[in-house]
Amino acid sequence: MTQKNEKLQLRFLQENDIEKCAELTRRMWPDSPRVQRHIKHELTDPRAIYITAHIDDVLVGYAGYQDTMLNYDIYEFIWCNVDPAYQGQGIGRKLVENRIDLIKLSHGRVILLTTTSPHIYTRYGFKSLSNYKLYDPKPFYLISLELDNDLHEK
Repeated sequence: MTQKNEKLQLRFLQENDIEKCAELTRRMWPDSPRVQRHIKHELTDPRAIYITAHIDDVLVGYAGYQDTMLNYDIYEFIWCNVDPAYQGQGIGRKLVENRIDLIKLSHGRVILLTTTSPHIYTRYGFKSLSNYKLYDPKPFYLISLELDNDLHEK
């Protein structure tokens, strides 16, 4: 059963969060040399926007998004990691919902992402486009969400 955490605070990534986010990601992906090498660069990419989740000033998760070069109205989700000690408390759900809301405010129409766990996103309306065997033993799924966005610029 998912517990709601009343102390959860979401905020935009701050400089002092970068190493904590990198360390969390390295712990969650210990067998990926690519993650070990590149995560800090990804967290400091100026195009990416990251949201961090904190409970009692402890970083417990983070997630990101950015606009794509495919089209002005298409965004992509990047990273969503929640510390295993805090999973099952709705933190990942809040990070997904927050990013969807922020992308809608930016007039986004479509969100793309790759994931090894597409079932997490189906409750939001994401649909599978394809799957690929990449560097992980599990397949990566390319999924998308078309937003019903009343804020869309014509």
